[in-house]
Amino acid sequence: MVKKIDKKSLEDFYNTDLLSDKEIGKKIGVHYNTIRNLRKEYGIKSIHPRERERIKKGGFKEITDRQMSIILGSLLGDACLKGRSKNSRSFHISHSIKQKEYLEWMYEELKSLATDSGIMEYFDKRGYVTYYFNCSARKEFKDIWDSMYIPKKTVTKDYLDKLTNISIATWYLDDGSYNYYAKNKSEFRFATNCFSEEEHYLMKESLKTNFDLNFRVDHIKRASGYQCNLVLCNDSDEDFIKIVSPYVPPSMMYKIPSEERFNFLLVNMETKITKEDLERYYWDEEKSQQEISSLLNTSKSVIRKYMHLYKIPKRSKSESQKVRKGLSRDAITGAFQKAEWTNDDEEKALGIYRKMRGSGFPYYESQDPSSYCSILERLLKKDIEKDSDSSAYRFSSSGMKIIRDFCPQLFTMNRKGSLSPVQIYSDKDMFLDCIRRTIKYADKDSIAAVRSGLKTYRSNKGISNFPPIWAKTVINDLDSSNNIKMLDYSSGFGGRLVGAYTSGKVKEYLGIDPCKNNYDSVTKIGEVVDYHSNLSKKDFSWELKNITAEEYFEKFDEKFDLVLTSPPYFDLEVYENDKSQSYIKHNSYEDWLNNWHHKTLDSSNSALNNNGYCCVFISNNKENPLLDDTKYYMEKIFGNCRVQGFLLPNVEYNRNKNVKRLDYCLISKKYENYKII
Repeated sequence: MVKKIDKKSLEDFYNTDLLSDKEIGKKIGVHYNTIRNLRKEYGIKSIHPRERERIKKGGFKEITDRQMSIILGSLLGDACLKGRSKNSRSFHISHSIKQKEYLEWMYEELKSLATDSGIMEYFDKRGYVTYYFNCSARKEFKDIWDSMYIPKKTVTKDYLDKLTNISIATWYLDDGSYNYYAKNKSEFRFATNCFSEEEHYLMKESLKTNFDLNFRVDHIKRASGYQCNLVLCNDSDEDFIKIVSPYVPPSMMYKIPSEERFNFLLVNMETKITKEDLERYYWDEEKSQQEISSLLNTSKSVIRKYMHLYKIPKRSKSESQKVRKGLSRDAITGAFQKAEWTNDDEEKALGIYRKMRGSGFPYYESQDPSSYCSILERLLKKDIEKDSDSSAYRFSSSGMKIIRDFCPQLFTMNRKGSLSPVQIYSDKDMFLDCIRRTIKYADKDSIAAVRSGLKTYRSNKGISNFPPIWAKTVINDLDSSNNIKMLDYSSGFGGRLVGAYTSGKVKEYLGIDPCKNNYDSVTKIGEVVDYHSNLSKKDFSWELKNITAEEYFEKFDEKFDLVLTSPPYFDLEVYENDKSQSYIKHNSYEDWLNNWHHKTLDSSNSALNNNGYCCVFISNNKENPLLDDTKYYMEKIFGNCRVQGFLLPNVEYNRNKNVKRLDYCLISKKYENYKII
């Protein structure tokens, strides 16, 4: 006969003394299964072992009203509820490194509910870091789950009625944005596209009823159909700021406008523009924001910011179209002012067309290696200075003649979305139009000018050619010996080979490239280097391998003092269309970044001697943040990364001379004791 205990005694043992089933069974001399069955019979709810330990240490803290308000607001934003238990759920919130301070603020608010793990970090597949924390599983979160996840995240009137001022603030800080540049006046927007249109109108009504805030439902067209956002009406701006601003941590103040912030920006902006001048340029003289920025030698974003700070209204769409149509062709393109096209100009164009068609595409002609010795001598003595405004090294084409003369493929290759110069030359109409535009806008009628014009015809972009002096400058700036063994796993057109040689610090150079045309061209450039080094009795050797970077790192196990390269910018430039190209093997940016770019950087780290350097020339573009992604990953694997800018040249008849365009070199040093976290 099993000995039973009454319900009151069992509750005291289990809930008051916090004894486990096993401990109670041992105390009264029965099996713990018997105790568990009795609890079920008496209706005594189970306590999870971790929860029991938490209660023993200090008790299970009740959720305060403020904490619940923060939780409810954040669940409308970036937070979520997790867990497999039937009786409880846990609260999870994560943010990127940019919002780490905001996450720390939220953690301090919810610290009594959080797990002992605190704030943790997580690296995703792309190498980005995310910070997060969890709140312990509890019944209150399960109640929210039951009311909200039906079956996906859904808002109801009862849920919305529980929101407070701090709920609105948390919701906005998670998923809200502030547009300084909206027409006529700034706007506050909630990224609520995960909710249905009906839910948007429910939220709109609730915010009006409970907070006297006027919102409109903005419909946004997507590939998958229409989505909605909540946008605050201008007449509620002040009321919204009063509700939200008391709860905004310092790191998130950029989401809240204020007169003090505007005044700070006006005082501290480097370019000084008066309101009167800006109104005159924009409204009286009917200049576009781009034209004003060019006139004042600044960027368009600065002009936009000033217009907002000065509360200067923007032109309507129809007014802007009229202004654009009224501009001359020269004004639109930023070209030189020139008289109307004449019959003489047309005869010039036709003459150049017939001449260039008859003699074939105007490739540069390579010469005997001895003829390039003077170029190498000048490059050996040449140093470039830094620009006083940007702290970037100034551009110099010194040594590039050697590259261009031996690399005719520069004219047959093309950038993504552009035609190659040879393709434009092969089309009669485009080629003749290119000649006309060169004469008109460049004010030149030479074959050399047309050849340059083919690279930039109608915003076309040619293949970039690496300046040798960039490599020389970076190498000479390094705190290293004068006996460097260098690896270039994407050797390209030979610019870094020439730069390494003329630096005087590199003694051994190894270049890797899968493109056969590039391999053949750089081999010829290497012969030029050999001729000069033998003549000058310089101690320098070079080697090329016509294989992919991943093949090299798999087959060879060499050590280097320097890795200096400029990897392909994913699919930005098309060198060849075979399987050796990394962008063909990895057909998405994320795949290429993780499975080619990051892996070659990892291999470079392994191939470097201690105190060696990894230097990567790379830049962001409109499609992919290559510079940012590379810098983040190099900081991760090396523990350090310095950025050095290099000014790019402006094409005289297709670029704004006042805009400084830069390329960048990321420089990391390998330290013996650094461990990747």
